[in-house]
Amino acid sequence: MQNSLEGKRVFLIATDNVKNMEFYKNAIQVHISNSTVYFATDGSEALAKIENAPPNVVILDRNLTKLTGDRLKEIILEKKNLAGVSIIYVGGLPEEEVFLDDIVTGRLQFLLQPRDEVEFNICLTRALNFSSHADVTDFFLKFLAPNDKLLTQGDAANYVYILRRGTLRAFMTNDNQDTDLGKIQPGEFVGEMSFINRAPRSANVVAETDCELIEIPINTFEKILYQKPSWAKALMLTLSNRIKTSNQTRVKPV
Repeated sequence: MQNSLEGKRVFLIATDNVKNMEFYKNAIQVHISNSTVYFATDGSEALAKIENAPPNVVILDRNLTKLTGDRLKEIILEKKNLAGVSIIYVGGLPEEEVFLDDIVTGRLQFLLQPRDEVEFNICLTRALNFSSHADVTDFFLKFLAPNDKLLTQGDAANYVYILRRGTLRAFMTNDNQDTDLGKIQPGEFVGEMSFINRAPRSANVVAETDCELIEIPINTFEKILYQKPSWAKALMLTLSNRIKTSNQTRVKPV
């Protein structure tokens, strides 16, 4: 599968509806950098392309010909060599409680309205998060839609993040009052103080825009810093900048 921190995210759009096809393609290109999109207009063509070069995400129309969307969905979920492929299924919810594991993990998303941009973006971020974690690696890509929460004040810390794209907002909540701590910009670390202090999250962090982050398990963070000197340097710069601007309450380390 072509999914790595340096590689493209690959999408297959399987639909014969030209308007829907254009909508999905444009939404992907707007929200996801470094993406490749290809197409299939019937189920048989889609299956052949998926098996030949598995994408990260399949946007799958229920009303496909030759091989129905329902059947193609089942085939993708059954095949072990496609275990890292996530699905955005455009159509109704299943009548029975099936695919529960795939729904819970984020591998299978249901888009009820074909051209609902907000809902499609939510499905897209969840599907990509599953696809990223399906790879065997020490770190992953994480995607957020606007207003998605990354960190919650008081929670245990399991990951440290590097913001690659977008803008995050940090704030503290005390006595039901929010205190703004400022913006987090690309290149900055997020959550590093919980690693340094071995303490719970000290603030909330939410996405202001579409965001793309590197997610690093906290128990492997030190090892990865030794392996990637550029990340260690970025961490030092993040800490230095936040110390310098602490008097202006720009961003409190979280």
